Amino acid sequence: MNDPTIDPSGPGVTQPASAQEFQLAPLTTGQVLDRTFALYRSHFLLFAGLAVFPAAVSLLFGLVRIAYLLATHTPLDGSGGAPLSRPYLVNLGLVLVGGFFRICVYGISVSATTWCIARIYLGEPATMKSGFDFAFRKWFRYLLLAMAQFWFAFWLPTLAMFAAVILAAVAGSFGGIGNLAAGFLIVAVVIGYLVWLVISSIRVALAIPVCVVEGQKIVASIRRSRALLVSRKVRIFLLFLFMVALESVLFSILLPMAILLPKMGPNGHLIYQLTTLLLGFIYGVLVSPIAAVGLCLFYFDERVRREGFDIEYLMSRSAPPPPPAPEAIPIP
Repeated sequence: MNDPTIDPSGPGVTQPASAQEFQLAPLTTGQVLDRTFALYRSHFLLFAGLAVFPAAVSLLFGLVRIAYLLATHTPLDGSGGAPLSRPYLVNLGLVLVGGFFRICVYGISVSATTWCIARIYLGEPATMKSGFDFAFRKWFRYLLLAMAQFWFAFWLPTLAMFAAVILAAVAGSFGGIGNLAAGFLIVAVVIGYLVWLVISSIRVALAIPVCVVEGQKIVASIRRSRALLVSRKVRIFLLFLFMVALESVLFSILLPMAILLPKMGPNGHLIYQLTTLLLGFIYGVLVSPIAAVGLCLFYFDERVRREGFDIEYLMSRSAPPPPPAPEAIPIP
């Protein structure tokens, strides 16, 4: 571990805590979630401040995209015009570039957040500045790790979806039976897409805590995440399900707006998209840190259960400091 302030197996532990905020011990899923909310509430401004940056990137690119569509008189709902026209291609490019930059900023931001969570959980001080100072030491690694997590989750189902669309188009050209086969194929691929996405996302969910706390490289972090979650994936699934529920509650405000769009006049789609961007920003700043806190605490719990991390950590705290080096005796 390159940062001895977190990993007790390093050459030394600096800034010993006078008292830990939480005792390290094997926890149930409910206890981990309780501690997650306790940490989130007690350090809300810290976690919200760290989460502002990826949310701001999404908001900025979304506003640029809307401004471009308005400037080129392109319908915001995507109706009318050729799908391969320049405005639509530029719009697609802005979506892809914005998503790429968001993943990059997210990798650095969530690494800083994870470092702060680990410090606080083990009774150490943490600030936004110290978190970003840590994250920027190896910013490229954390950036690539965030993209690797995204890649492992999406590459196979995306490839399968493209193949299914092509096969469905071919099958649909044969008429009635072909259309039925194409429909079944699309449904099967969508179900498989969701199953793979959930399982793959869970398997690599602890990669960033591993990379931050243990100083592992990208491939080693992903492998260790899979090893730590070999038998308790359901807990991560419940955390993800809870995050989806929070997102659904927040974005439920869009449902009546979508129903009333035809009555909202020409500016209806503009109001709808601006509201979507605003809700996305609110979710990114106020809600998404909960997932980072929960994953970091699940990481520590897995280490406690599998490796006796609690005993190792307490022993490192109680070990006497190394004796000072003897002073050199001047030779006359």
